[in-house]
Amino acid sequence: MAWRGDEWIGLGDEMWVHVVEMGVGNGRLNCRDVCSLSMVCRRLHHLSGLDCIWRKLSERDFVQADESLKECLGSASSGFTKGKYRSRFEKVKAVKLATQKRLVLRLQSCRAVLEQECKSLEDCICRERENLLNVLSRFKNTEKARHASVALQLWQPQVVRTMHEQVVEQQPVDLDACRQLLKMEAKVCREQITRSERSIVSNTISISTLISLQYGF
Repeated sequence: MAWRGDEWIGLGDEMWVHVVEMGVGNGRLNCRDVCSLSMVCRRLHHLSGLDCIWRKLSERDFVQADESLKECLGSASSGFTKGKYRSRFEKVKAVKLATQKRLVLRLQSCRAVLEQECKSLEDCICRERENLLNVLSRFKNTEKARHASVALQLWQPQVVRTMHEQVVEQQPVDLDACRQLLKMEAKVCREQITRSERSIVSNTISISTLISLQYGF
């Protein structure tokens, strides 16, 4: 059977206090709900300010608080007035805001480190690409010298032979060893570029995640 509004108001003070205590005990009412109830009328304003109700709220919200908060809050059993609840609530809020601020600063610091690392990786890629171009240019000259060395073993006009001799003289004696060495250098450059590019992609994903976490607070 549904109760009319005037029947609820007609309940005795002890019944109202019991109803509010039950709502606080089972988690259906929080401090904001109790404060809202106090604005209904003078009678409920008086009843919602009773220490027994705020004792229940204190026991639920502060006695069972995290260990990190207990040190800042002190003992919840030292008083159960509405004013003391408000004081403890502000302390909890301050602790949470400070924790959140430290976390945001830590996220910003990690983001700055990753961004700096990306910048260093980009510089490394530029250097390795320059080295790779230099190695490929030397490899091309070595190939020319190798072909010229082979051509010298065949008959050819003197002008062409002189040109091939000049190409060979400009290169090391052991062209095959030089050629293999340049191949290895080019391979190392390419591998370094690939690793740096993968690291940049990984760091970029991490930076995006940090930004999402930072703006999620």
